[in-house]
Amino acid sequence: MSHQPGTRFESPIEEMFWEEWQRQGGSSLIDLKYQHTDSGTRYRIDFVYLPAKIAIELDGYEYHSSKQQFTKDRSRQRQLEQRGWRFIRFSGSEIYKDVGRCFSE
Repeated sequence: MSHQPGTRFESPIEEMFWEEWQRQGGSSLIDLKYQHTDSGTRYRIDFVYLPAKIAIELDGYEYHSSKQQFTKDRSRQRQLEQRGWRFIRFSGSEIYKDVGRCFSE
């Protein structure tokens, strides 16, 4: 995965997902990019696999709990899907409960 040493993650669940990805050997299988910005929309995506246009979004409760943010996230996702992106979403609860299962998916 493209990640520079010393890079700070924006949330604990992003760091947990990245660490599990590394621990399970995912970095040798798929080159994920962290905090990728889609050039057409300028939206930033948590993790992406560019060749297949797969977006992995991790939705922590604190940031994604309001109706307004939920609506904004879904609108953003639809716009990115129109540009060919496919989404995989995990809630913060899923990451905290079993990050290994999330990696497997």
